[in-house]
Amino acid sequence: MTGRSLFVRLGAAAAVLIVLGLTLAAFGLRAIFDNEIERRATNELTQIVRTVAAQVRIDPDGAPALDVDLPDPRFATPYSGLYWQVSRADGREARSRSLWDDSLKTTDAGSIGERRSVALKGPNGTELLGVTQTILVAPPGLRMWRCMSWPRLTVRISPPRSARSCGCSCSRLRRSV
Repeated sequence: MTGRSLFVRLGAAAAVLIVLGLTLAAFGLRAIFDNEIERRATNELTQIVRTVAAQVRIDPDGAPALDVDLPDPRFATPYSGLYWQVSRADGREARSRSLWDDSLKTTDAGSIGERRSVALKGPNGTELLGVTQTILVAPPGLRMWRCMSWPRLTVRISPPRSARSCGCSCSRLRRSV
């Protein structure tokens, strides 16, 4: 057994451990990043829920309506990915132009004032992150559901790219040994 053989084995073990550590770090960072994006999107949707709550009223026909349009142009662009909808238990609803002819399928959002973050199916089968809340609007006792939604965001690490960068790192390590 020579000193060179031990050096090669230790170098190979170090390379394997480094690759393993980088792979675990990539998965950990991806999970942290996904959670942070979802948290930020939920916070933004919660602000939109509050804005819609301040604007909602009941028109003379008994249907929900908003007093003014929301300032974000994505609510006026069909299938933009940002939607709002206010629904009554009897099926009457008001919704953003961005939903076009579709509507968000929601259920009772729970007790009055409680906000929930939910997964929804949007137009064309898209997966959405939604925030729902039950509110009371005059006349007293009229329950309505508000729902805001945002496309579910995911970050994917492309396996071929990761493998290529890992291979480059290993070849550099081999050359330096």
